[in-house]
Amino acid sequence: MKILVFYDNKKDFNIKVIQNILGKHKFDVALYSSEDLQDKNPVDIFSDVTHVLFISKKFVEAVPEFIFYSGYAFGKKLPVLLLSDTSTTVLPAYYANFIIKLDISTIDSYFEKEKNLYETTRKKELAREKLLEKGYSCFDANFVSVVEADNIEIAKMFLEAGFSPSTTNAYGTPVLSLAVRNDLFKMAKFLVTHGADVDMISEDRNYSALMDATQVGDYKNAKMLLANGANPNLHSKDRQTALILAVGRNDPKLVKLLVDYGADPEYKDALGMSALKYAKLFNNAKILKILNA
Repeated sequence: MKILVFYDNKKDFNIKVIQNILGKHKFDVALYSSEDLQDKNPVDIFSDVTHVLFISKKFVEAVPEFIFYSGYAFGKKLPVLLLSDTSTTVLPAYYANFIIKLDISTIDSYFEKEKNLYETTRKKELAREKLLEKGYSCFDANFVSVVEADNIEIAKMFLEAGFSPSTTNAYGTPVLSLAVRNDLFKMAKFLVTHGADVDMISEDRNYSALMDATQVGDYKNAKMLLANGANPNLHSKDRQTALILAVGRNDPKLVKLLVDYGADPEYKDALGMSALKYAKLFNNAKILKILNA
């Protein structure tokens, strides 16, 4: 970040305090008094500037100059800051909604937040540049393709570029569900670790990722999802839960896992059947023992 500071006197106490604050954050600082601006090209003065700070009462009172340089900053969409000591100066009313007023006690916290925001934004920009260099345009469809290709390195770049780990494909299927359906354990865990919604329901099957894993007997992904907070009692449009699917698969190992994480054996589907009733219907002694424990 580069801060452009307009001031009156280098001996002003505020100048020293602000220089220390900005220096602590390791910002580039460009200092200008009204005299310094003579014969200066604004293009050069504002080169690479991210914020403009006025701490000069004399400069602000010179309204034409203030309007010119603050207006130039507005045109470049830069934040214009005014130290409170100068805020008693009467400025045109239309500036009220554009000027950010600070005082010595708040300026440090303001720039701390701005630094974090800038670094986050810059990180996203750099990630997008890297993606383009590697031939990936920044579209959801490309992120989806990368997940399905099990390319964690590029998937990480998409997340750094600001993409959500809960992105869906054109059919409304979350990338986490796609990873689970394709038996991509490392990718699924990567997405969960980076904040993917473990309970997000797909629009195509109306399943959660846990239900997708259970349907194919994927114990490893099911356990990982449950360990990361997946709700075992979510249901499909037919009101079938992961536990009902596990019973239907005749999978005692998955049944026990789901029960251990709180799956309800009495929850009824659209047919009025529960996991327990299905186990009785199929006369599965091992599963009945688990459900009745």
